[in-house]
Amino acid sequence: VKLLCEKYGNLIDILDDIPFYSFPTIEALSKAAEVDLRNLGFGYRAKYIEKTAKMILENGGKDWLFSLRTLDYQSANNELKKLFYLLVGPKVADCICLMSLDKFDCVPVDTHIHQIAVRDFNFKSLKGKSITPKIYSSIANMFKEEFGEYAGWAQAFLFIADLSEYQDITEKDICENSTKKRTIIEDKHKSFLVKKLKEA
Repeated sequence: VKLLCEKYGNLIDILDDIPFYSFPTIEALSKAAEVDLRNLGFGYRAKYIEKTAKMILENGGKDWLFSLRTLDYQSANNELKKLFYLLVGPKVADCICLMSLDKFDCVPVDTHIHQIAVRDFNFKSLKGKSITPKIYSSIANMFKEEFGEYAGWAQAFLFIADLSEYQDITEKDICENSTKKRTIIEDKHKSFLVKKLKEA
């Protein structure tokens, strides 16, 4: 993503000799060449970036995207799948709804969440079975009943907590790392503000 911003975004400012770029506009991404995107490390996803940007522009661009936030979850989900029927499946549509459209009770279900449902919740009978639309819906509904309006974020926390690299992290580690990161960020912000005040 950093390389994508550097190539197709606009320079925002330079802080401590580090240039910061905006995320590319839909228009800029619609003109991106697949070969260039592959060179940036997007692999097989490269062809979908340009296609998706063009489809969004054809459907109304940024205004259409923002309008999805005003819809209920099912309507927004249907709009995404209708437009991107060649590119977006149920899980990706749910990820967009949760992470970009403020549908916090939306629960994306993949094989990892399926395994968590089997192991930690009452879904033992689904062990070894593929994720059919019916199973997908059952697991998503279970999370909604269990965690309510923030079921999507509960799912995200359970997903992250289950990753091997996070298994040995304690609450103390999280608090200490959070404090260190906050101090670094605050120092960066101070230096940025001082620079801007001197330029004013």
